[in-house]
Amino acid sequence: ITNAQWSTNSPVEIPLNVQIFPGDSNINLQWDSVNSTAIDGYQIFRSNTNNPTELYTTVCSSCTTFTDDAVLNSNLYFYRLAKGK
Repeated sequence: ITNAQWSTNSPVEIPLNVQIFPGDSNINLQWDSVNSTAIDGYQIFRSNTNNPTELYTTVCSSCTTFTDDAVLNSNLYFYRLAKGK
C-alpha cells in the first residue's frame, strides 16, 4: 500500500494497520475498521507500477478486507486504499 498519510487535521480517519497477504493466485488486503459516518466506502487502486492512480474497485464502508483474485503469481502489484467519495 502506498501514499497513506495520517494527520490529526483530517476530518475522516484513514484505515490503519493495512496488511497484505499474498496467496496462490490471490492477494488479500486487510485493514482496521474506521469508526466514522463520513465514510461511504473505500476505493482500491491497483497497478503494476508504484503509486497506482487507476481505480480498480470500490468496497463498502464497513468492509475491512478485500481479496483480489485476478492476479498472477509471477507479477508484482501495487495497491492504494482511499476513502470513497
